This record gives sequence, C-alpha cells and structure tokens, in this order.
Amino acid sequence: MKNHPVIWLDGRFQPASGALVPHDDAGYLRGLGVFDTMKGANGQAVNAKEHLERLQNHCRMVLLHDPALDIDALAATAQRLLVKNGLTEGYARIRTQITAGRVTEMFGKPQNPIIMMMAVRADIPPTPQPVSLQIIADAPRIARCRYENCKRLDYTRSYLAKHLAVQAGADDALITNTDGNMACATTSNLFIVEGGKLVTPPLTDGVLDGITRRSMIATYHASEESISETRLMKAEGVLLTNSILGLRPVKSINGTAFAVPPDKFLK
Repeated sequence: MKNHPVIWLDGRFQPASGALVPHDDAGYLRGLGVFDTMKGANGQAVNAKEHLERLQNHCRMVLLHDPALDIDALAATAQRLLVKNGLTEGYARIRTQITAGRVTEMFGKPQNPIIMMMAVRADIPPTPQPVSLQIIADAPRIARCRYENCKRLDYTRSYLAKHLAVQAGADDALITNTDGNMACATTSNLFIVEGGKLVTPPLTDGVLDGITRRSMIATYHASEESISETRLMKAEGVLLTNSILGLRPVKSINGTAFAVPPDKFLK
C-alpha cells in the first residue's frame, strides 16, 4: 500500500498513479483554487470539521462558489483515506483541494469544481524543534486583503521568502506585510510573548486564518495586534503555529537569539 498511494478524486477512491485532472482545469491554468491541510494522528483526522468548514468558506470567498460540502461525509472520507494508505499509526498530512474545474470562459464562475483529497506520512518530532527566522520584506502579504486569510493555491511569495531566508542561513522566513509589520512565516502563524501574554497579528494584517491560531487565541486569550519589527525584537519569546507541526519555539531572528517561550504556551 505504501508504494501504491490512493487518493479521493471527485467522489471515488482511485490509485494516485492513474488519477487525471483535465488539462483545462482553471486551477491548473490560472491558480483558481483553495486547499486545506490537516493532521492525521493514529488513523484519525484531527479537527476535521473545523478544517473542512473553513475550506468550504474559503471556496465561497475565493471561487465565489458554494460547494455545499457534506462535512461529516468528507471527514469520514479522510478517515477511510488514512486506512487505505496504511496510515493508521503515527502522523499523516491530509490535503483537500478544490479547484474551479472546467469553465466556459476565462473568468467564468465554477459550475463543477474538482475536489481532491490525498494523504501522506508526516514526520513530526516528538518535541517542538526551535527554528531560526530571517525577516523578509521582498514578498509582502497584503494588509487588509481578506483573500490573504484564505489558503489559496498560489504560494509564490512563501516560496520566494523561504529561499531568501535559507540563503541568509535561517530555517524559515518571517514575512512582512505591505504596512511593514510582521505577518507570518511561510506556512505558520506568528505569536510573541509580551508581559507574560500572547500577541498575534490580526487577520487584517494579511495573515492566514489558521485553525491552530484560533485555538491559541481562545485558550490563552491572546491579543490580536499589529507587531512592528521593533516590537518583535523586544519580545520575551516568539513561537510559530500550524496544524501539522503544532507549536514551535523560535530560537533566533536575523541572528538575534530569543529565549524559549514558557512551557505553558508550548503544550
């Protein structure tokens, strides 16, 4: 099973090797699509309902189409996909993607979007691994743009920022926005510790509406405030969050060392 992965494409399970997406799919031609990535843990899709409801909402926002997803059925599909791919122990990465499909004109609204789900093994360390960041201003996220809150197919800026950060000797990039404030890492939300409390950039600063971000705000009553570079560098600690890797402490930014955030924020 490991050598013959199975995906779910438009309502049926099929071998990934033989799956076909039309050459004129608007997701392939013009990047018109949204996606979600959730964690599988020992055969269970983690927070599946939240992830899939967000995906449906992002589809409405970006594609101007309501896919009317059966959330419970799609969550059950994720569980079955883990089983079919032998991913019932350890961690997995489950990606669900909706593209506009074939359209009758260049910017025509989707009539039959293409929905695909796949699952692959994910190597997640047992303890959060500290990361080094480099602030990158060459690929800014757009402040006050609601589409920045959505998981869209186009990751051009994250791709560029990641490579620039690695060239500078860091593990990942800390991307600024068009106001010059801190937005996020390439695939993670940003939190700082200030006065023993958590602060994270607001959605209006062009950051992804992350599921783990939501949980952190609710659990720790984190404040949503813009974070300038000056404010960032004065923080008592910095951490990144995403649904696959969880919570990761930041050990340095632009070569400046940071203390590990308190344990209570890393659980």
